[in-house]
Amino acid sequence: LEIPDFISLWTKAFIKRYAKDKYLVAVNLRSNPFFGQERNAAFNVWREFFAYCLEKHPEVIFVILGRKNEIAEELRLPNVIFLQDFEVNIQHTLSFIKHSFFYMATSSGPASFALLSKDMPYSIVNFSAPDISYTYNWFKPGIFLPWQNKEFQKLIWKQETPELLIKEFEDLLSKVDKEKWREELNLDDVHESILDWPYLTNKNYK
Repeated sequence: LEIPDFISLWTKAFIKRYAKDKYLVAVNLRSNPFFGQERNAAFNVWREFFAYCLEKHPEVIFVILGRKNEIAEELRLPNVIFLQDFEVNIQHTLSFIKHSFFYMATSSGPASFALLSKDMPYSIVNFSAPDISYTYNWFKPGIFLPWQNKEFQKLIWKQETPELLIKEFEDLLSKVDKEKWREELNLDDVHESILDWPYLTNKNYK
């Protein structure tokens, strides 16, 4: 999949305005009450994790992706932005996965965008095999995908805990090239005006 240039520019302008000099980590938390509930995020665990990062890593800010009806208000902490507060679509979601410092998520549809890449740093927890109507004898816990970068792309086949999220976060924070990320964003050449009309509808974030 290719992200349209305009959507990429919008995403970079958003990062420039709201993340400023911080490292932006994209987060996708699945919460579907009707299908595959075992893959849903444990919001209390993620809140504890965000609270840890707020205290220990003020240089990091998180943007929560996904549908508006899948997000819990309890996750609204000073280091968390809800992308759902803005008029966005699935293209924006994928763009944030691509352009964030790294990506953390529970197993869901958008996570496949990172999963199928060779260079997007990610940690996907509570992962499970695809549709059980197919036979994936080779696809089981501990397996690495042929294209997977073992250094900073991880599939974790178990439920998230605060300790697990902190461990994975700290590992990615130490491995992902910070200077390379900033250079590729090239925010000096990005104009924030792209956010102001008519695309940005929420003015509460400062």
